[in-house]
Amino acid sequence: MEVYDLTGAREMVSLEKAKEIAATIKENASTLKKVIFKTKTYSPEVARVIGGRYMELALDALSEATQLEYLDLSDTLSGLPFDDAQQTFEAFADGIKDLHLKYLDLSDNALGPNGFISCKGLIEVVLVFIIDE
Repeated sequence: MEVYDLTGAREMVSLEKAKEIAATIKENASTLKKVIFKTKTYSPEVARVIGGRYMELALDALSEATQLEYLDLSDTLSGLPFDDAQQTFEAFADGIKDLHLKYLDLSDNALGPNGFISCKGLIEVVLVFIIDE
């Protein structure tokens, strides 16, 4: 599978669904080039299941997708308080820190000037790759 697209009806992703998402990413890690998370809301706990560590489990699903070039996190913070949004993006940033993304979509997250801080880690990951290229 080259593209994993979760676009669909708005929903708050549960921990069980996050484990399914992480498993699908891990199963397809060697061929996955594009992941689209848009139109779903990811709490910090859920983002940790997909992007990094959750309750001592080293799931690191995103970090195993070494061919990943395109990550769409647009419209993924709907309804989250600022602190939760920041933690969610930090968890995703942790999962992609060693990847070489060429495209990162953070649009439609109503970040505002202060909210930009919450995606700092994600942007740094992509900028380092672009600058190093």
